[in-house]
Amino acid sequence: MSLEPVACLKTLNGESVPLSGVTARGRLQGLLLELTVEQHYRNDGSAPIESVYTFPLPATAVLLGFELDLGGRNFKATAVARKAAERRYEQAVDKGDSAALLTQNDEGLYTANLANLMPGETAVVRYRYAEYLSAHRGTARLRIPTAITPRYGNPAAGGLEGASVPSYDPVVEYPFELEIDLPGVAVADRLRSPSHALDLQPAEGGLRLRLAGRGWLDRDFVLELDGVATQNEAFVAKDGTQHVVMATATVPGLGGTPAPLAVKLLVDCSGSMAGASIRAAREALLAGLDQLDPQDRVSLTVFGTQHQHLTEGMEPADEATLTPLRAVVRGIDADLGGTNMEEAVDAVLRIPAPEARRADVLLVTDGAVHEVRAVVRRASDAGQRLFVVMIGAAPNEALGKRITEETGGSYAFVSAGENPLPAILRMFRHLREAPRTVVQVDWPVAPAWVAPLPSAVFSDEPFRLYAGFAKRPEGHVTVTVANAEGAATSFSIPLRAGTVTGDLIPRMGAVLRLPGLTEAKARELAERYQLASRHTSFVLVAERAEADKARTLPVVKPVPQMPPASLGSFTMRSISMDYSRGPNVMESLSSRAQEPRELLFRRMRSVSRELPPARQVPRQEFLLALIEAFQRTGQLPETLQELFALCGEPAGYRRLLLDLSRQLGHCAEDELIRVFVAMLTRDARATRDVLMGFQEELWEQMDFGVSTQRKYRDARQFLAEKLTSV
Repeated sequence: MSLEPVACLKTLNGESVPLSGVTARGRLQGLLLELTVEQHYRNDGSAPIESVYTFPLPATAVLLGFELDLGGRNFKATAVARKAAERRYEQAVDKGDSAALLTQNDEGLYTANLANLMPGETAVVRYRYAEYLSAHRGTARLRIPTAITPRYGNPAAGGLEGASVPSYDPVVEYPFELEIDLPGVAVADRLRSPSHALDLQPAEGGLRLRLAGRGWLDRDFVLELDGVATQNEAFVAKDGTQHVVMATATVPGLGGTPAPLAVKLLVDCSGSMAGASIRAAREALLAGLDQLDPQDRVSLTVFGTQHQHLTEGMEPADEATLTPLRAVVRGIDADLGGTNMEEAVDAVLRIPAPEARRADVLLVTDGAVHEVRAVVRRASDAGQRLFVVMIGAAPNEALGKRITEETGGSYAFVSAGENPLPAILRMFRHLREAPRTVVQVDWPVAPAWVAPLPSAVFSDEPFRLYAGFAKRPEGHVTVTVANAEGAATSFSIPLRAGTVTGDLIPRMGAVLRLPGLTEAKARELAERYQLASRHTSFVLVAERAEADKARTLPVVKPVPQMPPASLGSFTMRSISMDYSRGPNVMESLSSRAQEPRELLFRRMRSVSRELPPARQVPRQEFLLALIEAFQRTGQLPETLQELFALCGEPAGYRRLLLDLSRQLGHCAEDELIRVFVAMLTRDARATRDVLMGFQEELWEQMDFGVSTQRKYRDARQFLAEKLTSV
């Protein structure tokens, strides 16, 4: 699989971009994914460059290798201590040789540096990783992260500095191609993707999956596979002269009636949630409120730069509370500025729990913060479980993973535009379970080491245990799980016959052991198993002939990120300017950013009304109404229903927009509206006087974004032909 040639990529300022696209090819065998990813680079400038690209990986993945193709040669990297890797890299650059460095910044984020790529040269940076997927009630979810949502706070808290800090450019577009073999999966109906259209073809005793049409690095790829069978089993893998056991266990479901629930809902309404993410958050919250019974207790808090409690403590979940809560949930928006999550989590944890009840927190967020460790520290000190619904086109999985591991909760994903009900049902099943932990594991013989046990287990949710042995063990693994009251259950897991080949299981066990070791021991273990970690980095040097060496230091070229698909155009541009420095122009775009608390309560207690039916209006009146709505809220309507309800419906436009939707294919309604409005106002009959009402800078940004992005080209041509006829 090779990337099709694309035109020279340039930023908004006209600078060339070294990354030309990404391809990925892998295999999903059972619940094991192995994926090879290739980043394609080229230097269209006149001087040597150093490309710096920060990209995401799944938080549970194990990086298996890193290599470089340059000038017809292949170079493989070695994982060594971070300082030694950086020194080797810098020495190669000073000598004029090419070099590559792969560094883990924090969980889930890595930076690839490629130095001394000469003018006119192309290169491929390649890395491989593996991941065991989780299956929930027979459905496995595969997520391949490709984008990074802009994050709030100090990048150094996430291990990022200098050129490795992700920047964003609204006009760059990186093509993404994907191919995954699925042996043993013969029925296409078992597969669905909420993020991409799929092309499925028979191959290798199963199916081969590709993207239908060109993909882009603006959203994570998500695939769900139904009918996955899981069982308690343990594999033995050879590890040099020793052996490693990986045991998969599932605790059976609990019977009886669960105790009443006390849940604190905490919702991210910061600027990074704008667009499809906040719409999905509203749907998730409404679905969550439907899971509550009158004997339950609930509170609701929203946050951005500041937090706002929308309930007076934990209120009974009866209709007197739920009816106005549903009304206020329908009205929440991504209009509260930055993402001050640490303060918001602390404030919610301080809400008193009902007498004699345990209270848990359900956080709905895209996780767009750098200070993951600070948030985790706040949560772990409180003794309350946190459950996280990670939402959007590119959520920060590391946040959900770390918080839930520390507090005994769990997390689930909802892609932008995806039905949130399955994730919400799963979270509420977990919320209603009393905390249970693995209190004892009896291995067949005494292990040489054991990986840390999971902080919590839930009914019908598989988890994995790792241990190392001097000799191959035989027999069974016995696991004992107990709740806080001491009620325990035990079950046995048989060791499978035979020995698993390859080093994947030993390396996965080593990754889990690293956090509990001293710096020196962790570095030694990471070097032994060739792992990228906080202690080690991958480095390689491609020596050049004397005549081909760089004579000057390379020009540093950070690779800007594509804006994630779930973000609105206005939000994205304001974030790309100064989001990392904290509160920004997002707050000035909304009159509700600092709405007094008493007005929020008044709004919450009012009953919501459905939008009125659209009325037929002339085109000029439609534009004026749109301008008025834009000036009032700082953003365009996000759905066609809202657009026509606010502005009326010029004759023939509904049919036109339905046709446009088919032209755009996999396109959110807010994107469709942006293209439509940009083209509508360009039409000859839209006079200059009508357009004067738009804020000039924001309007030009939106119009330019639509006119320069290739994915809108067909839609622009379609509208240019059709607008004159309606």
